[in-house]
Amino acid sequence: MIQIQLNSIKDFMNNLLLLDYFDDFLCVSGEITTFNTFSIDGFIHHDYYLQGEHNPSIEYSTWSDLKEHCHSIIKGKNSPLRLKFIFKLPEKEMESFLIKNNLESFKDDIQGLYLNLRFENHKLYITTGTTLKTFSFSKDVEKAWDKELTTFMDDLNMIYTLK
Repeated sequence: MIQIQLNSIKDFMNNLLLLDYFDDFLCVSGEITTFNTFSIDGFIHHDYYLQGEHNPSIEYSTWSDLKEHCHSIIKGKNSPLRLKFIFKLPEKEMESFLIKNNLESFKDDIQGLYLNLRFENHKLYITTGTTLKTFSFSKDVEKAWDKELTTFMDDLNMIYTLK
């Protein structure tokens, strides 16, 4: 697990809310505090949809399904007081992550790879999280996920500090 502090908050928020870099991530939960606090439970209620209208094997909404709503809450002349989001790498991207990092042997052991985003007191942090189904002494998956975050931020030309 690592935590980074982003120094280019405005650039990051543009990437998050206006561009598609995070669109495939699953949004497990979110909270936005402006004049009120708005909470998001990313768990999909499949009974809302007509049969065949939605994939029932998907547990959480993608960020692309939620970001427009979140952007409408956030936009304005004042910055939010606080933001908290938990994003999960979708299953469809898990295999390429494992192959890229030579971790195929861990495929059945990983429950989820997470990015926890937190903005408060005019500071923005992202913390990685890894959940395994079984205990392991190996930190290979965690280290690879940590590296994935810094590589992702470097690819986006984000300025950050490793905490």
